[in-house]
Amino acid sequence: MSVVPPGNAGLAATTVRTIDLPPGWVEITDWREALEVFRSPKVGANRSSADDERFRAGTAIRIDGVEHRDRRRAMNQLLKRNGHAWFREQALHPAVGRNLEALLRSRDLDGIVRADLVPFGFRLHVQMAATLAGIDGIDTEEAADELLAISSAVGTAAAQTNVEALYVDVTPEDAVLGAGLAAMADYEERFFRPSLERRRHLLADVDAGRLAEDDLPKDLLTLVAGLVDPRWSDEGLAIRETLLVMRATVGSSTQAMLRVIDEVWRWLDEHPGDRRHLSDDVFLMGAVNDALRLYPSQPGFARYALEDLTLSTGREIKKGEHLVIRAGIAARDASVFGPDAERFNPRRPTAPGAYAFGLSFASGPHMCFGLPLVMGAEGIDGSLFYTLKQLYAAGMRPDPARQSTRVKGIAAFRFASYPAIFAG
Repeated sequence: MSVVPPGNAGLAATTVRTIDLPPGWVEITDWREALEVFRSPKVGANRSSADDERFRAGTAIRIDGVEHRDRRRAMNQLLKRNGHAWFREQALHPAVGRNLEALLRSRDLDGIVRADLVPFGFRLHVQMAATLAGIDGIDTEEAADELLAISSAVGTAAAQTNVEALYVDVTPEDAVLGAGLAAMADYEERFFRPSLERRRHLLADVDAGRLAEDDLPKDLLTLVAGLVDPRWSDEGLAIRETLLVMRATVGSSTQAMLRVIDEVWRWLDEHPGDRRHLSDDVFLMGAVNDALRLYPSQPGFARYALEDLTLSTGREIKKGEHLVIRAGIAARDASVFGPDAERFNPRRPTAPGAYAFGLSFASGPHMCFGLPLVMGAEGIDGSLFYTLKQLYAAGMRPDPARQSTRVKGIAAFRFASYPAIFAG
């Protein structure tokens, strides 16, 4: 692992690393082209390998057309009928409160709490993701860590089967794939099946008039149990779908949280007068947006041309070509985000027609399902903003005496550890 000295202002404003593409793949780095490709009905989800199918086949990120439309409509029911409020009350607020309280109980003799925010973030976000997915019994550290271990094994195996993977020059290994498949089996027995059966009983109670429909959990497994999308009658698909929701949430949300913290602290090194704005909603929301813009959740979004198309730039893409959209490079376009687009700026103005958070959530039909929950539907009520605000209110700042570390051997910048102190 490489070591990052704390407080080294400007270090993060570096060239975006890339991974080698298979021969014949088309790379998209232009902002306009990226948006067009994301939004074009002539471009679909990446076509998977046989190994990749074991982890993603039939899930929302691997289907197109009517099938994808129906799946997203089904999943979007989680965001209706006070779904945002349910997520905040049942997942976000309890998980943040519980994990932050546990962390703050471990004060050293000098009254300072010293912690690593990576395991804190993983445990916090797996609990939130499990509540959204509908997995019960994960409100203890032990259960959360058990589910994390399963998710990690599946994620490591799945990453090696996919060109969007973070790993560089990694050949899928039978042992890694086997461990991932074994973890999926553990997940089915330990978490998935008991949670699904509970929801089937709850739906039966609704049918019998013993429970009001509004009292049902607003989670993915409730939709699965009700076969809101009939394709979920395939329980293998439901297992892959719920695991994918958790995998997509845990790592990306944790790293996004750390990225904002790190970029804000570097900014404060150069702009010490802004320390008083850490409790300011506008400043913090600007920090969230610009950190996401600079560092999307993955180094490339893979797509597949369903038909020939010509982009507004004149570039021609042929049916059957594989594409990779380099979101982090495209979102550093100076003509869209200003001459300082390579650097973090929490007060960056948003260009007309551009997302303030860049392409971190993609765009078009396959835009991230969790966007409204992460960024909020009513202004500054998203999970990322809320978590950061609670951390800052607790007196959190990077530990000046300990160094953060980065994950080695991946194309994206990811923290392996992020020491912090709480002196409040």
